[in-house]
Amino acid sequence: MKPELPAEGRVLFLTGGSRGIGAGVVAAAAAAGYDVAFTYRERRDAADAVVAAVAAQSPARRCRAYQLDVRASADVDRVGEQVLDDFDTVHVVVANAAVTRAGLAISTADDDWQDVLDTNLSGAFYVARQFLPAFLANGFGRFIFMSSIASKGMSGDVAYSASKAGMLGLSAALAKE
Repeated sequence: MKPELPAEGRVLFLTGGSRGIGAGVVAAAAAAGYDVAFTYRERRDAADAVVAAVAAQSPARRCRAYQLDVRASADVDRVGEQVLDDFDTVHVVVANAAVTRAGLAISTADDDWQDVLDTNLSGAFYVARQFLPAFLANGFGRFIFMSSIASKGMSGDVAYSASKAGMLGLSAALAKE
């Protein structure tokens, strides 16, 4: 097993970093010494607030927000290339972007099912695939897939549960590859 590199000077990329758990991860990573690139889908004002908070609390760290809808693989590729241009490399990828459309299986609409799986699972895959070459070039890299206790199944949230269970399988398959 390769020893961990110190956080100082490493780059962390996170999807869904403009609020909630994602915003907390951005702040904690910057405080630990990471430069941080993160994405948001719609709320530029919230993303700007996260960038400003990092600048105030960790002024030596670079932090930049990118608009991205992880459901579109071409957009993930485009933003990933921009991040690599801006930061030179990435060492840690956190797939955090997620949505839920609560509902029992019998009443879950096809569009809701697809939206949840495309965001939570396909988006995580697209991001992992985008940054694998950087990890291989570095000889180092870590994926963190933000799953949930819902991965064991949660009544009333079938699509979310399926997507979070899928993330565990994705993580296991990538580790074996």
